[in-house]
Amino acid sequence: MATKTDITSMTEAEIKEYLTQRKVQSLALQREKGVEARKDVEAYCLKKHGMSLAMIFTATRKAPQLQSYRNPKDGTTYIYSGRGKLPAWCKDEYLAN
Repeated sequence: MATKTDITSMTEAEIKEYLTQRKVQSLALQREKGVEARKDVEAYCLKKHGMSLAMIFTATRKAPQLQSYRNPKDGTTYIYSGRGKLPAWCKDEYLAN
């Protein structure tokens, strides 16, 4: 536990400096506790759900919108999620949408 400081005998400049130092110490302690808490929460999420915090925070309720394209040469259907390389035969149709 921190000791109490008597500011009654301090000048105004000393009080400002003291408050600045207290704020710096408080932020450092908060950062340290935050890092520790994040590790604990990450471990819990991995153990309970098998997911990292990044996976949890980027998850949405809405399913991704998948676009399907039919190959004009052989009639096969290609489903494109919007990620990765797009086949050359469906680029024109994709860019038109």
